[in-house]
Amino acid sequence: MSNFISDFISDKAKLGKNITFSKNIIIEDNVTIGDNCTLDYNLVIRKGTTIGNNVRVDDNTVIEKYPIRVSLSIFKEESRYYRLQTI
Repeated sequence: MSNFISDFISDKAKLGKNITFSKNIIIEDNVTIGDNCTLDYNLVIRKGTTIGNNVRVDDNTVIEKYPIRVSLSIFKEESRYYRLQTI
């Protein structure tokens, strides 16, 4: 069994200065990340997201993905889903 850890940062992402990257990070197209940010392990930052200056994103985070609704979900109404707005 291998310990496969990979990073993917789109060439269409706009990255600020002095960003600290950990391992296993995926940054999609049209993402903007400000200066002096810390991106911890196992992150997915979806297209179109903007992260300001001096932000820390902790381990195991997905930003800008809607929840998946499955038939066995306890959430049956759309009104229970809230979209988090990136700053």
